[in-house]
Amino acid sequence: MSAPIHSLQRSSVLVALAFAAPASFAACGGGGASEAIVAPTPSPSPTRVPTPTPTPTPAPASGVVITVPTAAPVLCAPSPLVVAVGQSAVLVCAAQGYAGTFVPSVADASVAAVQPYNAESDTSFSVTGLRAGSTTIVLRTRPGGTGSVTVTVSP
Repeated sequence: MSAPIHSLQRSSVLVALAFAAPASFAACGGGGASEAIVAPTPSPSPTRVPTPTPTPTPAPASGVVITVPTAAPVLCAPSPLVVAVGQSAVLVCAAQGYAGTFVPSVADASVAAVQPYNAESDTSFSVTGLRAGSTTIVLRTRPGGTGSVTVTVSP
């Protein structure tokens, strides 16, 4: 016959102790006159449930940033350009990484005239002296690059 089961609660873990009478062991083939303490497998420790953390809120979108490179400056040679009245000189221009046409303009069109050097060239110009004085030729690229050349027309 079995002895009563006693329970003790200690640190939130329930420990059950069972005391068995020697007769219990005899039925199991254990036999003997001494009493034994049988401790069942303890219950698993309580599982801690993690405390949920708030999901970070993303910063407000400020748009997409697109970096546009600055257009290369237009460089021309010769610079400065000197030409006599009634004469023409060739001006050759270039801008790094640019293979398009250049658009020239003259600050004082009464001093010098500028036109493409020939039909095949987008980078060479013929500058003709019209009257003595000086002016500036500004050359622009389609992406916005600019350059300038001072032109002096001698008598």
